[in-house]
Amino acid sequence: MRILLLSAVIASQFLSAQIGKVGINTTNPQATIDMKIADVNLNGNTPEGLLIPRIGRERANNMGTAVEQSTMVYINTLDGTASGRVANVNKVGFYHFNGTEWIGLDNQKTPYDVTLTPSVTTLNIGESLNLNVKSNIPSQFFYNSQNKGVLKKASNNIAENISEFTVIGSEGNTLNPNGTDYIYTPIVPGAQVLNCYFFDSDNNLISKQVALQVNGQVGEELIKINSQQKNPNSQYDSFEFQINASGSTQYEFKMDRISGAPYPLFEDTNTYGNFVFGDWYDYQNQPIAMDLLKQAPGVNNVLISARKKNSLIIEGVKDLGSYRKLFTDETKITPMSKTLQLGQSVELKITGKPDFISSFIQDDQVYMLRTSIMTTNLPIKIYGYNSSNTLLKTIFLDETGLALPGSTFPGVVFGLGVNDPIFAGNPGIVSRNVFEPLQVGTYILRFSLQKTYKVVEDIEREITVVLTVTP
Repeated sequence: MRILLLSAVIASQFLSAQIGKVGINTTNPQATIDMKIADVNLNGNTPEGLLIPRIGRERANNMGTAVEQSTMVYINTLDGTASGRVANVNKVGFYHFNGTEWIGLDNQKTPYDVTLTPSVTTLNIGESLNLNVKSNIPSQFFYNSQNKGVLKKASNNIAENISEFTVIGSEGNTLNPNGTDYIYTPIVPGAQVLNCYFFDSDNNLISKQVALQVNGQVGEELIKINSQQKNPNSQYDSFEFQINASGSTQYEFKMDRISGAPYPLFEDTNTYGNFVFGDWYDYQNQPIAMDLLKQAPGVNNVLISARKKNSLIIEGVKDLGSYRKLFTDETKITPMSKTLQLGQSVELKITGKPDFISSFIQDDQVYMLRTSIMTTNLPIKIYGYNSSNTLLKTIFLDETGLALPGSTFPGVVFGLGVNDPIFAGNPGIVSRNVFEPLQVGTYILRFSLQKTYKVVEDIEREITVVLTVTP
């Protein structure tokens, strides 16, 4: 029976071929190939239809261009990548070859779809919003804010500006189905519309808009310095700043040392605790008052950075510059030499105030005397008096410079008195030092001035005084 049926089919095809047509289950084909369901199966449940070759996307691509135009296949797996001849093969289904690429039977490419999702639509001048741009097909785009704001991208955790009408895809940031995050910072208050223009896969231009309400004043920035009091003659400056946020977004800030040796101090330690460089602090939506300790002469700068909480992208920075006057080491001792008889004494005057300084700032330690270590080659006695000529301390030094019993001041590391106004009238500070040699000979008194960050020449140096003692 099977042999007879097969023979009948072949005979039917052969006969149809004589007139240039093939019919299946019909003796009167109406086209080159005319397939019909057999009469006995019209009301049955047998599988019927035309079974087209089934292949994967990568296999279709591997056929190359040596494929006859109008060849049809069924793509059943989306392996490989949608590029080249299979750039439009992005879903399972029927495709035909048009001579250069495979096209879906509906003769349409996947509709282009792009969405803009802003994190907020109402914000302050200087504040930024996150803009998620999502496209179902890799694409390029540019924006136009009519000079009312700046779109930014993240680079090494810093938000960098993108110029208007710059095609962002050309910078390697094509959009993707997972979405790409950008940052938009308005610079003009009021209602505004951010226009974004996209190129679809046919290079058609599609526009999308985001409507925004921006509050505040022109020129305001994310980090706003409310006040800064600078005093070059003082160790301290003070300043107050705030994050210009609308309150709907939580921000955080940190400070870093840029130059000199500044050290910020929170005035409100109950909220922030002790300051630590490089640590991020939650902004509490109220101005922050700080004192800046300028630990070194010259420029003492800190950099304030701000970002959204839990974000790595720094959106605003502010360089806060302070200055402390530079002074060179003017320490002097007089007299440098003297001849005296045994039993006599001499006052050695030392000053650290530069000659061009007309007044002394009490809270500025730039003029404080450098610590001295004195050595002697012969025994000597030193008396320390205050400005009222009251004896405050007595030191006996042997020939090695060590303090002897009877000294009211232990050790030999001390700061000599000075002849500057700050010490005059202070009953607790030595303002005069009187030296009494204890034997005949030539005294070599060496005063080693120790390092200090309070003057430019941060080095040790020595001042030598020679006392010649006769009988």
